[in-house]
Amino acid sequence: MDRLQTKNGLTMETKQLVRVLPPMGYTALAAEWDDIPEMTRVSNRDAEFVMGHADTEEMEFQRNWEAPEFDHKRDTQLILDGTTDRIVGFVQIFNEQVPATRPYIWNRMLPGYHNHAAGDFLLYWAEKHCIANLATIPGDLRVVMNTYSVSGFEPLEQLLKRHGYKAYYDRGMQAVALGVDAQSLTGATRLYERAGMHVHPSYDRYEKVIRNGKEIAKMELG
Repeated sequence: MDRLQTKNGLTMETKQLVRVLPPMGYTALAAEWDDIPEMTRVSNRDAEFVMGHADTEEMEFQRNWEAPEFDHKRDTQLILDGTTDRIVGFVQIFNEQVPATRPYIWNRMLPGYHNHAAGDFLLYWAEKHCIANLATIPGDLRVVMNTYSVSGFEPLEQLLKRHGYKAYYDRGMQAVALGVDAQSLTGATRLYERAGMHVHPSYDRYEKVIRNGKEIAKMELG
């Protein structure tokens, strides 16, 4: 696979954002479209190790990368085993709101690379990427590295009961899963439980303040 990269393994655009090197014996560079199948494999290997089942499809990458605010050459980083040239982990950064005060960091590693310097490198790269983006955000706003959560609203309960599950079943799917913020102001967890779903598994969400300031996210209803 042909890749444009510097001698340190970083794309030129990325090198301008962060000056951090991968551990010895590994190569780091931005992802390309033809990396998606291998990234999907890595993601599912990680999910199977942590949760007991795969949770990622190639179309999720394709859909996310087509978003106008996302640039895979700028917002992704792979880390490859220098001996085999195989992807052992990746990180993606999503800024779904404007201004981008709560970037979402999605990082997956092969099971053998948990608690490994390769994973530390990707998280450090992501943090430096977010710091480099501060110049595009008004200086009085608080900026937080965050994880993704999905909420809902009341009509969805009946929609799932009447149409949602049957539609999946008719397509041969035996299970439906979604991510919900347990601290959702709209009570999303209780909503989905009433629609017949249950918590399996639960996750901890970690946030790191990159710059303190005024919080523009909605913290309470009303």
